[in-house]
Amino acid sequence: MSQGSLFSTRFTLALAIYLLGGAALAFFTPFEPFPAVMLPGGGEPVPIKDGVARFESVGLWGRTPEGEKKRIVVSDFLAPIPDYYVFGVARTGFGYTNPKPRKVELGPFVFRVSQPERSREMRREVVVWLQHRLHEAGLAEDSLMVRKDEIEIDMASDRELARKRLSEKRFRIH
Repeated sequence: MSQGSLFSTRFTLALAIYLLGGAALAFFTPFEPFPAVMLPGGGEPVPIKDGVARFESVGLWGRTPEGEKKRIVVSDFLAPIPDYYVFGVARTGFGYTNPKPRKVELGPFVFRVSQPERSREMRREVVVWLQHRLHEAGLAEDSLMVRKDEIEIDMASDRELARKRLSEKRFRIH
């Protein structure tokens, strides 16, 4: 073996390990490798069984000045952010709370990955943004509720058959 082919083999092996490690991280955990070039994600197939589609939905709710709950139109509230980002934004608490370390399992290996904490300035920016959006919607500026539901839809009639609340979290904005 010449020196050039040995270098090429080592480089190829190192590159393969690097790329496969990033791919494993992307496919088997909720994390994305960084830095990385990622293609945009798209919709996922909705499972349909016996003509009934079942999927999860995230809804936002506010409170009117009179204290009544009112559903928020996600696309209006998040604009110009695309509404399908609501799942990720809601999962991270709208950037309002500091994230907890996450457990990552790669086969027999278990890691704890800490996520960067948000500074006071970042938190204040989020509070101002949320309050502004709630005010624009004609809602009280002190709370936002995120509700996750499982919905069943009859595909033949497009009727909602059932809605089950999976979780509900209220954020006090201050």
